[in-house]
Amino acid sequence: MYTALQQYQWAWLYFFSFIFMGTFVIINLLIAVVINNLEQVKAERLEALRQPVSRDELLKELPDTQQALKQRPKNALECRNVLISGDRAG
Repeated sequence: MYTALQQYQWAWLYFFSFIFMGTFVIINLLIAVVINNLEQVKAERLEALRQPVSRDELLKELPDTQQALKQRPKNALECRNVLISGDRAG
């Protein structure tokens, strides 16, 4: 490379473009792999959401849901207090 640069004034342009294009191709391949994997994961999750929930699964989560509903604030003042206490804690 250095001998070519000594003999030809514009040889740096060739080397620069070669490195630039090579880097561009490698980065595009990396991005393509990442995007492809994200699309596969998204398709798997959407497929899992399409399947209906069984009665047993609903009954299994029902007590937790009922407990969460009992613990929720009843009015706007309680909501405000919960939000303020959360701000102080975090």
